[in-house]
Amino acid sequence: MATLDMTQGIYRRIYPAFLDSKRINSVSWMAEAWFWRLWVLVDDFGNLKVVNWRHVATMASPIRKIDAKQAQALTDELCKAELITFYDVDGDQYLNITGVAKINSAGK
Repeated sequence: MATLDMTQGIYRRIYPAFLDSKRINSVSWMAEAWFWRLWVLVDDFGNLKVVNWRHVATMASPIRKIDAKQAQALTDELCKAELITFYDVDGDQYLNITGVAKINSAGK
């Protein structure tokens, strides 16, 4: 039987404390669903490059009809709740899910 190496960034942990989180419970149901879609796209440190909002919408919701404007609005709602932040590197915009690197360390 093969052993699964969980240190290579192939998993994401979701803790029951999210159910009681004031931040996640302060956003709309749709924004919360959007949060979990972004959760599966970010890297091990919680980062995702925002090429443009249409690209993010297509990656996070390849089947459902989410357009660029909705993707940006839902992400902005998450930002206002301090669930995500934005930052720039060499002119490229990234989003970061707050605390992912701390609670989801691939080395643990």
